[in-house]
Amino acid sequence: MKKFLLTLLLVLSFTLVSAQTEFTRTYTKTCTIEKDKAPLWRDATNKFIFNYDNQPSMKMLMADGTIKFFDQVSDLEKNRTEGGSVYQLAMFKEQGTEFIFYLQIFDDTEYGTRIIFDDGTMIQFTN
Repeated sequence: MKKFLLTLLLVLSFTLVSAQTEFTRTYTKTCTIEKDKAPLWRDATNKFIFNYDNQPSMKMLMADGTIKFFDQVSDLEKNRTEGGSVYQLAMFKEQGTEFIFYLQIFDDTEYGTRIIFDDGTMIQFTN
């Protein structure tokens, strides 16, 4: 029983540590998706640094040169789309503001990352 508990504790510790390891994704295309409108794709390089400084936060270097910081304010949920694509989803808040959105990160980098707003509008970032 002690071995089982020790193993479980080690696995949970590894999961918590690895869950906050900083990683970067750079996207070269962006698309705004709004209800009842055709998607509008454009070339734009945006860089996301997830788990910035090994914390539950994100740094975004936007195509226009703006740098923004966001803090994760909800638990990370892992799920799968109806088509079978695995993703992680969490709510983020921009530092210094009340601006809140959902961030959806797909495991398959081909699908990229989405920012989802309360009204259903989305911004998709891909390559």
